[in-house]
Amino acid sequence: MKPVAVISLENNGTDEKRIGPNTRSPKTETAIGIEQLFRKIAPLPISFDISPIQHEYFQEFTYYDIFGGLYCASMNEEVNARILQFSVENSKYLHEMVKPLHQMIDDKYILNSEMSMPQAKKIAFYPGSNLLHIVDHNKLDKILFEDEEILIKPHPVFTDEGLRIIARRYGYGRIIDPAESGISYLKNATQIYTTANSEIGIAAALMKKPMIDVSTMQYLPKLTYAPIYRLFRDNQVEHNYEVALRSFMATNSGLVAPFLEDKEERLHNFCNLAMDVRQVFKPSWAWLGDRTPINKK
Repeated sequence: MKPVAVISLENNGTDEKRIGPNTRSPKTETAIGIEQLFRKIAPLPISFDISPIQHEYFQEFTYYDIFGGLYCASMNEEVNARILQFSVENSKYLHEMVKPLHQMIDDKYILNSEMSMPQAKKIAFYPGSNLLHIVDHNKLDKILFEDEEILIKPHPVFTDEGLRIIARRYGYGRIIDPAESGISYLKNATQIYTTANSEIGIAAALMKKPMIDVSTMQYLPKLTYAPIYRLFRDNQVEHNYEVALRSFMATNSGLVAPFLEDKEERLHNFCNLAMDVRQVFKPSWAWLGDRTPINKK
């Protein structure tokens, strides 16, 4: 039986309930081929874009599209953290991957690349309006109060009601139109603030932009890219650059870039590592049948 969830990037990646009226960039379609490979290789069922909600001895995999590639993960946050950290610590620096990695960075949706606020150098990238609860407002409110040069770039899926909520908090004058290109603003930025569900922080690391994670600790472990963000350090540019590079360079991290020729091998390596970590967490109690050592009469 297939997981009762959004199960396919190919079939559900343009679901209006998920992305509103936005249109996904054609560049993201390169992830579909990797998705098909992953479905062929994975030893357990797969969902698309689902938070890691299962126990350590997980029963499903999930995946997310990133920069036209895929980030494959288990359905448990502890397992994902261990996989990513092991992969980063043991990956090799591959100079030939640096340029194509930078070329992958682009908006996930078709957005306006003209910047209405070109003066924006310090930017807080907000998640979708359905995810306002993942922002550590105690931290971000103080940052925005102390520095009025910081502007806010909402995610493209932001609703009008979501805009009203943050406008009441910070004022409309600080809000960049959600329909404008986040990557264009990122390239122009000198300081960014973001949450661990966003590709923006990973892009910022690859671009060597100072970045501060403003995710609330309550929700951080289950956010999409938390296994990578937990290795980042606020505003430590060289460290974050190394983490982001090694995450993609590792052959078993679950991050599979679209330009790689060894996609299938990397997916096999990820699945093998994930299942090895899963085995460590196998419960000690019996799953099936009567395992009592008592002879019954």
